[in-house]
Amino acid sequence: MKTWAAVPLCLSVLLMFPAGCSRPAVHEDFRKAADRENGKYCFTVDMTDTSGRYDLHLYSKIDCRPSVFEAMPDTIWMNMMFTAPSGQRYSEEFPVPKQSVSRETDFSREYEIPYRLGLVPAEKGIWRLDITIENENMFPGLRGLGLRTAWKE
Repeated sequence: MKTWAAVPLCLSVLLMFPAGCSRPAVHEDFRKAADRENGKYCFTVDMTDTSGRYDLHLYSKIDCRPSVFEAMPDTIWMNMMFTAPSGQRYSEEFPVPKQSVSRETDFSREYEIPYRLGLVPAEKGIWRLDITIENENMFPGLRGLGLRTAWKE
């Protein structure tokens, strides 16, 4: 009789496990400038759940003195190349104004840039996003590039 008393407790604990193992709502991935693949920042984007939408944000940091920052071009030009699970490719240019800094100190500037908000993928599955910063050599001190993917219902 005592062993049956523990059954409701065990079932309650087991029912909580699926909730604890669900996918995270936000995924972040950062690539150092030194780790580029043929000059590209390469990311995989899990868009297997088509019941929701996705927000994609880019983030980065540039370490330099204010005088060096002021001498940089006004725009960071990014070439975005998406590859769908089927192999279909989509590309676009994405300009980031240099002055769209989120936080700054005397020696660094941090960026968090909304790239796509409320994105509904054309295909469900694992996508690849390759980003080339066309004028990266004109931004000394650029540490790398990160991608934050947020899933929303």
